[in-house]
Amino acid sequence: MKKSLLIFFAVFLFASVLSAQDTVVAKVGGSVVTAGELKERFHLTPQVYKKQMDTALKRRELLYSIIAEKLWALEAENQKLDSSSAMQSTFKQIEKMFVRDALYKAEITDKIVISEEELTKEMENYFTSLSLYFLFESDSAASNGFYEKLNSGISVFSILTPGEFEAPMIEVNYGDMKPDLEEKLFSLEENEFTRPIKSGGGWIIFYLAKRNQKSFTSEDVNSSLKKVEKFLRQKKEQKKLNEFMKSFFSGKKITTNGELFWSMTGQIARQLQKKKPKQQNDSVVVRFDALDYEQAAANLGSDTLKMPFVIDETYPLLVDEFLRTITFEGFGANKTDINSISYLLNAKVKTIIENEQIAREAYNRGYQNLADVKRSIAMWRDNYLARLLKYQIISSITTTEDEVRDYYFALNNGKQLPVPEANIIEVLTDSLEVVELVLDKLNNGADFRALAMQHTKRLWVKKNNGEFGFFPINLYGEIGKAAAQMEIGEVYGPLKVDDSYSIFKLIDRKEAPTSAEVPFEEVKDKLYEEVRIKKLAQKFIDYTVELANKYGVDVNQQAVNNILLKDYQMLVYRYMGFGGRLLAVPLTIPFTEWVTPWLEQKKENP
Repeated sequence: MKKSLLIFFAVFLFASVLSAQDTVVAKVGGSVVTAGELKERFHLTPQVYKKQMDTALKRRELLYSIIAEKLWALEAENQKLDSSSAMQSTFKQIEKMFVRDALYKAEITDKIVISEEELTKEMENYFTSLSLYFLFESDSAASNGFYEKLNSGISVFSILTPGEFEAPMIEVNYGDMKPDLEEKLFSLEENEFTRPIKSGGGWIIFYLAKRNQKSFTSEDVNSSLKKVEKFLRQKKEQKKLNEFMKSFFSGKKITTNGELFWSMTGQIARQLQKKKPKQQNDSVVVRFDALDYEQAAANLGSDTLKMPFVIDETYPLLVDEFLRTITFEGFGANKTDINSISYLLNAKVKTIIENEQIAREAYNRGYQNLADVKRSIAMWRDNYLARLLKYQIISSITTTEDEVRDYYFALNNGKQLPVPEANIIEVLTDSLEVVELVLDKLNNGADFRALAMQHTKRLWVKKNNGEFGFFPINLYGEIGKAAAQMEIGEVYGPLKVDDSYSIFKLIDRKEAPTSAEVPFEEVKDKLYEEVRIKKLAQKFIDYTVELANKYGVDVNQQAVNNILLKDYQMLVYRYMGFGGRLLAVPLTIPFTEWVTPWLEQKKENP
């Protein structure tokens, strides 16, 4: 069975591949596609199941898909969709992540300095192990008593009375402990001890019995240097972060409106209860999504939405802003009673308040105007605007019974070919953590069906042993489109589907029987959907051609050909400063069907 899998990569503070590659390869109205953007999105967008397609064709497909995205974004902006509620509840949160990340870079990572002396000391620790006793007591007074005895010069061995407390010898190597504890332990000399340290359900005193020097060669030193430097940098980063947070929030008195908290809790619980029948067990998590936000906001009313939930003279946070934030972050619960929801929601309040305050500090410093931030924001903004316009078009398509009858008779007369059908196993999730987990397990040989049964959020697929069942390939949008081009046994994904991600495996495909072989009334509902999908596909093509003519598209083919691309087959997450992550670049859905009719029109009307 042929199977290809996408390699998953996670990166911290993702380094852009743009560098100086700002050559314009295409002009789209007032927007441009640069060589850097094309290269970045090629390398970090899944290119699976196109192994027979050479790099030039892949490059062309991606370029024109990005051009289509920018055309749709221009038109969405023209229609004022950039100020819509949907844009505010999703894209604005992404923008805040980027400006916070810029502040993190300025205040944390750019201020990290590692001296040669510090690195040498860290390398010494790396090749040293510590033989330690630890004295544990659940009571702080007792632990302090032991510390005073040790401090007065009493030998640790005279304290170690069997049965009085646990005192096993342990071996500690570099990287075994949390950085702050490790720093204390490695600073000890032999026969020295720490003050009582709070740990879990009690207090611990560590006593260093012996420092053990490991043997090593110059090759060992060279191979370990980068690892040790990275670990040291992480320790310094955490220390600077702690110092910044302490300084930034020092003296700030922030309170929340308790009445508004319970009003929001009630609305969130109500929406989640609608999604989770009482008979479902607690392993099923339901999430508060954009539709839930709309309903909760309508129930609360515009006056309540404008009220400050977080009471702060400088940075008040309105009810609406708080609800949009938890919507974006994907608030979910396995128990939907109001007490459970209030507990989970309260746990998020502190983090949301901190992130909002930090974001506003970044805006005040003007970090939204930094070149790298503007570039990243613009890329994601275009992607979101294009999707909003796409959803608007999808909702506008209607189908009449006359159209369906015409299609039925065209099938009967051989003027229309029946649509092939496919069957897939799918994992659909709105969690990036689940995406990461599934890809990792697939790369390690896990059974796809078992993963689908465990992780998909489509309940009807879960009940059907992880399978869709046969469906016409013109249904389910990009899923059907991809399934039509795959070979049986292949796996595709992740594919962005509305606010979720789909990873699926093609398990079978067949030619569909001619619908005209059965009475019209029996196939009418199915044909309605087929006609709607056909109309929608043609609408996308015609509309994109119309927009290309309206705004103008100019491709610098020579510049495109000069771009060197490598087929890395990877998906990269960007971990943002102060928390949060998202895909390093927006997932690009291939869409080039509009190009040929557009070029033909250009020939006819040069």
